[in-house]
Amino acid sequence: KQWYQRRVRGSTRLKITLKSKPFANLVIILQFKMKNILALLVLLAVIPCSLGMTGIDLENGTTQGYACGQTTQQFAIVHCFNNGEVLPLCAQSVDNGWYVDLKGGIDILFKPCINDTCPNPAVQMKNMLSYISQNHLNLFTLFIEVNGTNNGTWTNSTVSNQAILAKFYKEITNSELKMGVFTDQKEWEAVMGTGFTFPYKTHLWYHHHDNEPSFSDYKPFGGWATPEIKQFKKDVHGCGMHYGENYRNSITPPTSGHTTGHYQIPH
Repeated sequence: KQWYQRRVRGSTRLKITLKSKPFANLVIILQFKMKNILALLVLLAVIPCSLGMTGIDLENGTTQGYACGQTTQQFAIVHCFNNGEVLPLCAQSVDNGWYVDLKGGIDILFKPCINDTCPNPAVQMKNMLSYISQNHLNLFTLFIEVNGTNNGTWTNSTVSNQAILAKFYKEITNSELKMGVFTDQKEWEAVMGTGFTFPYKTHLWYHHHDNEPSFSDYKPFGGWATPEIKQFKKDVHGCGMHYGENYRNSITPPTSGHTTGHYQIPH
């Protein structure tokens, strides 16, 4: 924001220019008496809240479904890996999101399988990254799901889990993707240890199903002062798709990511 103020016969004239893309040409002129400065502070507190966007996370994203909900859903997180293997609809769901031009971009979710029936965690991540490269997927962030130690997703050793997550981080960032974590405080501490702070910069996508598209409920944990995305509702059915609803406090997608590929027009 750029702003200035000057005295006008006992009042203050304030000019606020919002530089964010959707508001590039919007100039708000407010004239108020100094005794009403509290009203201005309230306005400035409300403006950032309007800069958020909502999006969906899902396994099967169709062009018809994305287009149907595009007026309210502006980004997507595609579930791409589960039970030790890449999910078959991953690439097409990512491409479909780009095809309908979701303004908030596309991320993916990776749910590791860490038990004797699944490949080594390093092999799982290698397979995921190879799939991304081979299919020329345009992505911003690869989120790792950190939920549950009793369902084969993670081990019962917090030390082992910390080491595995660190290896994931190295592999992901070497591929020019950004890494994120999908979790909440309870699950994070159960898997990674109470009070554990991940030593590398990552993005947080947390879940709290309160039907509130805001971060007003967030309490810092794991080293994340602020989150990037909140899943506020799950198991939604609409536009022919099954998805979760999410909130992102940003009006522009991330500026970095794996952007070497080109999406294909879906058939």
